[in-house]
Amino acid sequence: SSLAPLSWNTESAQVLWQTSRDVIAFLADEFKVDSVNRIKPGIAEATRAVLRRVPDHVFVRSIDDPDVALLVGLAREKGIVVTEMGGTLGQYRAVTIIKKVL
Repeated sequence: SSLAPLSWNTESAQVLWQTSRDVIAFLADEFKVDSVNRIKPGIAEATRAVLRRVPDHVFVRSIDDPDVALLVGLAREKGIVVTEMGGTLGQYRAVTIIKKVL
């Protein structure tokens, strides 16, 4: 069986772009993040931030998602609290906020 072609259009792209901006703005406001550069959305970016930076928060849509298991394990190993956020993360399944360096 073959997969149906993915339908992608400007409207879909704009909706995702706006959702992304809304999620990042919410997290920045809620957690007093002064620079959006400290917010790393997406499983790959969130995991990289845990490995290479000093994370302040790790958020996942669902703690039971097998695709975030590595991120959750690494965060717990480093003593970082992982918070399940559900749909609040929009299209993202994981987001890491990096600590502010003084």
